[in-house]
Amino acid sequence: MSTPHEVCDVVIVGAGMAGLACATALKDAGLRVVILEASCHVGGRIRTIRENELAVAGDLPNSRNTCLRVHEPNAGTQRPLGSGQFGFEAGGEFVHGSTTTLNALLRKERAELTHLFTWAHGDGGPSEEKAPDGSVGLYWVGREKRMMPFDKQDSDHIHLVKVLQELGERSQSDIEADDATKISLEGYLKRMGVSDRAMAFAEAGYANTVCGTLKQISTARMSECERGWEKDGDGDFRVAGTLHGTAIRALERGLDIRRSQPVTKIVRCHKGVEVVSNRAGEASSSFTHSASAVVMTASIPTLQRKVIDFSPPLPESKMRAIDSLRCHSALKMFAKFHEQFWPTDVHGMICSDSFAPEIWFHTCPEEDASTASFGSKAFYLTAFFTSDQAQRIAALKTETAFDSLLEQLSEMFACNARKHYAGGFIFDWGEVPYIWGGYAVPSLNEAPGSRAELATAVDGIFFAGEATDPHNYMTAHAAMCSGERAAREVQHALTKHPISRL
Repeated sequence: MSTPHEVCDVVIVGAGMAGLACATALKDAGLRVVILEASCHVGGRIRTIRENELAVAGDLPNSRNTCLRVHEPNAGTQRPLGSGQFGFEAGGEFVHGSTTTLNALLRKERAELTHLFTWAHGDGGPSEEKAPDGSVGLYWVGREKRMMPFDKQDSDHIHLVKVLQELGERSQSDIEADDATKISLEGYLKRMGVSDRAMAFAEAGYANTVCGTLKQISTARMSECERGWEKDGDGDFRVAGTLHGTAIRALERGLDIRRSQPVTKIVRCHKGVEVVSNRAGEASSSFTHSASAVVMTASIPTLQRKVIDFSPPLPESKMRAIDSLRCHSALKMFAKFHEQFWPTDVHGMICSDSFAPEIWFHTCPEEDASTASFGSKAFYLTAFFTSDQAQRIAALKTETAFDSLLEQLSEMFACNARKHYAGGFIFDWGEVPYIWGGYAVPSLNEAPGSRAELATAVDGIFFAGEATDPHNYMTAHAAMCSGERAAREVQHALTKHPISRL
């Protein structure tokens, strides 16, 4: 039996932010584009999990029972997890910067954006005033069991913020002069006189946000990153509803997306490119697409695991760049409560020397299934872990992880958090097939120029994704910009050197 065969102009591998943005631009240019997505999910690392989905089977399609673990407390819990409609943001959640292409897309879609208090060091440190939404930030000094409001920081903490904020102001000559290209962020902060107790906040807020540890993060790469973020404009924003329900829904309109079609092989020849895929779970069900070009948006771990066979192989320079990048684990713990025990004007915290390093809060109406009305409220919490901390949580039993989280909350807010707990779940991106991690950390292992090398096209194969953007590290808008950049490269290549289809 012959293998099904289809001809198009461009095949895009991956339906994440980069792939969708690229496909939209190429479709608008009049090209026929097919997106092959390995999973049943569109959106990549932007993913919303509805609470009522958890109640159905305690799992989600395509999760393979390892990336999502549900924790249900004793029976009879008031309004248990699964009884509401809340949308948990398992992946990308916040919109960084006021001038980015993602921000512009959301405003075009008339999405409601709330300007948040910036609580994480990775996002520039705490402001000196309340945010436009009236919120404030809190710091939990774990080793001292003390809460520190944003406007009452001690001298150690103020010095840390100053050092981190000035990191992006360092010139390349300054970095080369003190050999910072070989210095970890931990070494740099110690050199700048940051105390051990403040270093713990840098680990919890800055390093965790960057998806690494202070020992892993490169000072030089982080300085480049900070300069890139400066161009994004001020502020961090939360979207009313979900980021997936606004940005992803807008980008996927009218696109030809083939779900559950993991790509297994890409063959380059004089006539163009052949892309072979299989229907997920059916090794014998093979499909071939012939195209003038292919845009690769697969994650760094997917490329490193050589899940896709390139024929002929990718150049050694490309593989060295891929292998030098680090994409560590990222994990979120979500918890639901039927009473609020944290301050109403706080939506984010950094916690040093604690189980959970970064926490943020949500309050929303909860639908009563019997009356279909929104007469009550439910309260939700997100705890965020990356790199070594994510691996630590992933290794724990689900019950043990939530016991530790509830113990921390009880200590911080002098209450019995367990009394108000209605259930929770863990979502581990390190276990999600074809993603296998968070985002590309600016690490000491990363060879200079690796991101630019990764972005370079190879004989009809173009590359996109947040790791290919040398300026806007670790953001959803970096992925979006990379997709638009790849689309321009494809159009230029097909206009300048038309390739006859197979």
